[in-house]
Amino acid sequence: MIKQKSTGRSYKVVFLGENKVGKTSIITRYFYNTFSEKTEVTVCDFCKYKTIQTKNGSIELAVWDTAGQEKYHALAPIYYRKADAAIIVYNITVQQTFQNVRLWIQELQQFSQNANIIPVIVGNKDDLHMHRAVEQSQVDELCNQYNAKHFQVSAKSDKGITEIFDYIADGKQTYVRLELIKSVKQPNETTNFQEGNKKQTQKEGGRYC
Repeated sequence: MIKQKSTGRSYKVVFLGENKVGKTSIITRYFYNTFSEKTEVTVCDFCKYKTIQTKNGSIELAVWDTAGQEKYHALAPIYYRKADAAIIVYNITVQQTFQNVRLWIQELQQFSQNANIIPVIVGNKDDLHMHRAVEQSQVDELCNQYNAKHFQVSAKSDKGITEIFDYIADGKQTYVRLELIKSVKQPNETTNFQEGNKKQTQKEGGRYC
């Protein structure tokens, strides 16, 4: 496992998706601002840390890349546990990779052990949008079903990459603030994180479904 030095509290972000959808390319673009057409298939897990600034302060993300090959799939539940956010990636030019997003989410729900996990669905390879095989109506339906945020990005051109992680960081900060508010409220007062987060993210980049 490759692990960079971390400082302070971190939030676990796991990448899920089929083989060759671009999970590693997205991570490489975000951390190093580089892209290679010859990215090797991920055959083991690795974790990278990055501290980023949000409008509510700094937050550290521990980003886990996982192998999408079927022979490594049995190990995936280990990485889901206690994840704070999950980025499920599909290739917009390959319909089957999108169809399998639902299976990844269902498995995530089973093994994550976190009812407040932030799900993010990412359609990669927007630079090949002329060959798009996934209809927007399909994306909308899936996002509505799982209350997930959707981004269409390109690791190759860097379109939308930073916005994914900014959204997650802002979402975690919002959740932490609301938990603090709830801790001092009267028992009969409640705070709906999902609804509050929906109103906030509608004003930000990406598409909230």
